[in-house]
Amino acid sequence: MKKILLLITVILLLAIAAQTQPESKSSSLKVKISVIKDFPVGWGVLYKAVIEEVVEGNEWNMLDTIDFGITASKKYDFLNVGDVRVITFKNSGEINKMPYLPAINGTVSKKKEIWYISNIERNN
Repeated sequence: MKKILLLITVILLLAIAAQTQPESKSSSLKVKISVIKDFPVGWGVLYKAVIEEVVEGNEWNMLDTIDFGITASKKYDFLNVGDVRVITFKNSGEINKMPYLPAINGTVSKKKEIWYISNIERNN
């Protein structure tokens, strides 16, 4: 009888632990954003945008207004203030230990997780 109770306790603890685990490193978030501000910096451009719609993923990972960076490259040079775009972010599984946005093509969530940009759709 004691073994059965111990087994049930272990199963319950594992079930509770599984529910409280953070999202997997492969999680993604696809959002429709409206770019409201850009600011050139030494390593690229910082953008501020309003999330208009969560297309796919967990909407609780980001605030309503996000800051994201794009390093100096031609890949995303079509992004301008006033644009409405769909951006896909991938969770890197890394935690941002700096008090500011690092020099990345991406953003940092409310939980300080680094999310890299995997795609910006040109035509919405």
